Amino acid sequence: MAHTEFSEEVLADNPIGYWRFSEPMGSINAIDLSENGLNGHYSTSGLLLGHMGVGGGDRGVLFEGLGNGRVSVPDDALLNPANITIEALVSWSGSNGFQQRIVEKSSSLSGTEAGYGLSILDDGRVRVELKTGGGVSFVTSQTSLVPLYASHVVGTYDGSTISIYINGILDTRESAQFPGSIQSTPNDLGIGNQVERDRPFKGLIDEAVLYDLALSEARIAAHFAAAAVISEPIPLSIDSDGLTGDGLTGDGLTGDGLTGDGLTGDGVYPVHAFLPLPVGLGNSPSIYRQGIQIPAQFETAATWPNGSPKVLHARFNANFTNGVFASHEVRFESHQLAYPPFVMDDGTTITVNTGPLTFSVQRPFAGFSSIQYNGQTVGGGSGGPSCLDGRKIEWASQYDDEGTLIIERQGPTCVTLKAEGWLQNPERRVSPFLRYCTRIYAYDGLAYIRIHHAVTFAGRMSDRCIENLRFDIPIAISEPGQWAYGADGEVYEGELAEGSALYIHQERHDAFRRFNRVNPGRKDTPDASGQQAEGWFARRNGATQIGLLVKDFWEKFPNEVEITANKIALHTWPRHGHHHYTDEALYRYEHLHKFRWLHEGAILNTKLPPKAYEVLLDHPETSEARPQHALAQDAQGVSLTTELGLIFSDPHPSSEPTSWAEQHRQWLDLFTRNPIALPPASYVAASGIFGEHFAEVGNDFPQIERAIERMALGAIQPNRWEDFGKFIYGDMHHGE
Repeated sequence: MAHTEFSEEVLADNPIGYWRFSEPMGSINAIDLSENGLNGHYSTSGLLLGHMGVGGGDRGVLFEGLGNGRVSVPDDALLNPANITIEALVSWSGSNGFQQRIVEKSSSLSGTEAGYGLSILDDGRVRVELKTGGGVSFVTSQTSLVPLYASHVVGTYDGSTISIYINGILDTRESAQFPGSIQSTPNDLGIGNQVERDRPFKGLIDEAVLYDLALSEARIAAHFAAAAVISEPIPLSIDSDGLTGDGLTGDGLTGDGLTGDGLTGDGVYPVHAFLPLPVGLGNSPSIYRQGIQIPAQFETAATWPNGSPKVLHARFNANFTNGVFASHEVRFESHQLAYPPFVMDDGTTITVNTGPLTFSVQRPFAGFSSIQYNGQTVGGGSGGPSCLDGRKIEWASQYDDEGTLIIERQGPTCVTLKAEGWLQNPERRVSPFLRYCTRIYAYDGLAYIRIHHAVTFAGRMSDRCIENLRFDIPIAISEPGQWAYGADGEVYEGELAEGSALYIHQERHDAFRRFNRVNPGRKDTPDASGQQAEGWFARRNGATQIGLLVKDFWEKFPNEVEITANKIALHTWPRHGHHHYTDEALYRYEHLHKFRWLHEGAILNTKLPPKAYEVLLDHPETSEARPQHALAQDAQGVSLTTELGLIFSDPHPSSEPTSWAEQHRQWLDLFTRNPIALPPASYVAASGIFGEHFAEVGNDFPQIERAIERMALGAIQPNRWEDFGKFIYGDMHHGE
């Protein structure tokens, strides 16, 4: 907001009182900027000073709307004019059951009659009241204020006519029921409340002004134009931490294809912006890239206090060039370009069209029923989550007729589908014990899909075992083609013969094995091994390339990727179990919490091994353990969570192995780090989101940045406790 211009326009009209409420937290006096020195006093509770004003300009005062928060201005002869204009910049936060006073000077000690006042009714309409010798007159606006939006509100009285202006435009004009001069009253002036009783305003008051005449329409329009009620652009810094060498050396991601800061060439990546939202910040938010408005979608969350939105989430596609993201900014303005969503639901099938990519998901959920890239079918069929238990019984989402599939979020840049239900047995002779929840994210203009998948052990796992737990993505590439993956800084590739299968099994954080099955009739034997598979895998023929990205491939439970001619699958409990740890590594007391014993062998069995139980008995703090505790060991309520990415592209023209890395390592790095767009620290500090302790800090307060990052990561985490229960965290079975 152009606050300097606004104050100049106000002072040019010789106000009798002008309160800007820009005082810092802890102030006692509300300073009058007119020449009359009519300073007010802040109450000690019920309001918050130092809050960012409407439009992101100077500060304002946030009234909680619950009790006795007010600014009291002692009575003065100047505060008893015959005619009047009452002007305020506010952001009303909605109903609280009162007629909320912006400004009022009561005519009675009880406060039941106003000498003059400007207030907001429960329905958002503005009311002007005043008392003359004949009685009390009042006028109510036709327009209601929009909660949480900045509004310029003015009421005038010229001795016979009462007028109300909203955002510079005349809304209502009526003759006073009792014309004449406003009756003088000895009561103090209240701002944000009455002085005599509690009728609190709920929201932000940025500026309040009184004049001893009725301002003209032209002057009121000039004041509104100067106020702007539109924010200055707020720059967004897209966090590239980790894209500048951190994490790209020493962890197996060195090698060809990475130059400078880890990104090569130009690209687009979907970004989530996290913006602390001051009350009343402008109108519609928009995202601009280098001065040009781009599609974006917004939602607010984390409401405090009293329903005021404190966090704005924005999703948009961010451009980068040579590892540096382009300049993006948020603007709050009176208009927003309209972009239609790119999803359709016919009741049986949900179809998403991002432009280069079209895919469908059917009910019951069985993964992707079809995938088209640039008009060509490249995938689809029966897939999705499934399980083979220790008794060789098959379980899959496609057998759950009562499972749900919904469009959880839709907008111009991002569509989220959510599927949840049970992995069911086709014969339904045994009760299900695994519940799944899958979110599929698609982005306008990108041939990229992000998948967050969780399977929760919802039954008694002491009675169940798992031989294989997987998520299948059927593909439809007619030729066998080639496979590739990255591991230990190298690129591995080869030919995929008809009927063959490739398995990359990360059995622990520092050991993987590769199985290249050429003859299905023979036992699989490893033909390569190493420390860490990087997490990108690719399958291609001459026309299409499909890449699979797996976040933290070597960190969570043992993972395994399978690549065949007609599918790519992630096994969150691998086919190829293996006894890899020594007894000392498994059963040393200080290692028990890592649950390494849970990962051993071909079967996932959550029962505590006898050797582990014996170790517990040998330590005093666990000597009270009982055998039944070991037998009752159960993982019920625990979830295995996985994040996957699918990218579709034309094959790189180069035949060099590094071409695979160039195209996939960059995506894997972005996919793993999930860059966040953040505003400047000074903006966050001024927003008041962290409360009074951070109300005065600026860019010299680096903890703000870390706090934002923590809050942003928590805000965008798709997991919900009610969806997935407990979690198995990524570092549970790391090395020493």
